[in-house]
Amino acid sequence: MIDSTQSSDSKNHADLYAFNASLYLPDSDTAFVSFETPALKSSDATKVHIDQRVPLENPEEFVKYCLATFGSKTYSYSLQGKGGLKLGGLPKTTVKYDQVVHLAGTFSHILIRSIRTDHRQD
Repeated sequence: MIDSTQSSDSKNHADLYAFNASLYLPDSDTAFVSFETPALKSSDATKVHIDQRVPLENPEEFVKYCLATFGSKTYSYSLQGKGGLKLGGLPKTTVKYDQVVHLAGTFSHILIRSIRTDHRQD
């Protein structure tokens, strides 16, 4: 779930169309998760709420993300996607999203030796 508020000092408040977003670890061409972002009307403080179940199409990449989250003091990922933007009477345009996000890790004192990614019953 994503629950955040995006602030802007801009006098212009555009309509952002829904788009498919993917999250990538640095130096990876494979997304660890993809999801649909909702359409938004921007404002001085735009609330973003995304709550959806998404399939883990690349579980190995998701494990790498989990290891980065739990095993590092800081980590980053990039949000990538392409969607539409409409401002007032101007024609709709396409926006390419490629935003790097830096976050503090958790439990960086824990040494994780391995994680199984298969789901076989032994």
